[in-house]
Amino acid sequence: MNINPLRTYSSKRVYYILLVSLLFLYILVYGLPYRPNLIYIHGYTLTKKLISLKYPWQFKDFKTCRTPNFNIKYSSPDEESIEILADAAERALKTLGRDFKFSPARRILIVALDRKDDLSENFLWENKGAVGVYWADSIRVISPASCVFEDYWLDGPIIHELTHYIIDQLAGGNYPKWFTEGLAQYEESIITGRFWLEDRLSSFHSFYEYRRLTGNFDDLKDQELAYYQSYLMIKALVEDKGFDVINKILRDLSRGRTFERVFMSRINQSPEEYFKKINTIHQKEKGDSLEN
Repeated sequence: MNINPLRTYSSKRVYYILLVSLLFLYILVYGLPYRPNLIYIHGYTLTKKLISLKYPWQFKDFKTCRTPNFNIKYSSPDEESIEILADAAERALKTLGRDFKFSPARRILIVALDRKDDLSENFLWENKGAVGVYWADSIRVISPASCVFEDYWLDGPIIHELTHYIIDQLAGGNYPKWFTEGLAQYEESIITGRFWLEDRLSSFHSFYEYRRLTGNFDDLKDQELAYYQSYLMIKALVEDKGFDVINKILRDLSRGRTFERVFMSRINQSPEEYFKKINTIHQKEKGDSLEN
């Protein structure tokens, strides 16, 4: 799960102050015209940095496990489970780093929590089964010691959340929610050989239109359907154009271009047209219909 710090109630006031300040600064330095998305990237990045300033004291009572690429904070007495998490994190980064041509500039913070409820308490939202969250340059996951997974590598959240982290670093937060969720699921399926919604596929019938998926992703009633459609979109993109097109899109987004313009320039179709085409093909195979 990816939570945008600029879309949570506690950060909105800070965000708007930063946005207005950056707008005036941008106009002062560069003049008009300006790119709103570029201002958004600067505001988003600064907000993450401000939020991360509290991490040292927020987790001051946690123990630390350091690996070549991660600082893992934990409170569980079961240190063996943290070694499992550390191994999974380094293993995931090796593959994801190759796919996205990404190497972290500093150790990535992972916070291992003891209970699912701890995620809710961290972010003041009702946890509906999430075992991992990416938030403001940090990854929060349920400790392997607290999970019922038979295999933490195959079933745990680390691949999914680390994908969110990498995408966020590469694009500066300038992407729609479905895009990062689709990529996270795609990487999970490729790396582990499993797709988490495999048993639910026969129950998906009336699909969401693109305008709904991209407009209010988190508010859609059937979240599993929304995630599945996101996965289908990414899977089709990679199969059609190769994974390198994903890296080109991310690079373009980091320069402050809109997602719609970037997608059109790289795919020669609007994301809405491409999305509808993919879903129509998929639904014809299943005999389903597209929601109006």
